[in-house]
Amino acid sequence: MDQVGINADCEQRSDLYSDNLLAVEAAIHSMGVALGRLEFVKPMIDSGSLVAPFPSISSGKGYDLVCPKGMETRTKFQVFTEWAMGQGAASE
Repeated sequence: MDQVGINADCEQRSDLYSDNLLAVEAAIHSMGVALGRLEFVKPMIDSGSLVAPFPSISSGKGYDLVCPKGMETRTKFQVFTEWAMGQGAASE
């Protein structure tokens, strides 16, 4: 951490949150740091509530669309798949 001018004691006790919103709220209230998806925390970074000390990195993760076997041929599923794929492309 010293490489970026941050003096942090990583041996201190840490809290774990089961909800990302709780972790981000804790960071906003100076209770520590949080990792989060840029799309979720960008408004808080833009408003100055949070600071991103490091550049955003790609997680390399994505989403899988699954359904029961045989359902992939149904019109409803195909329309939804096209819509979902379009949503993913729009956010890139």
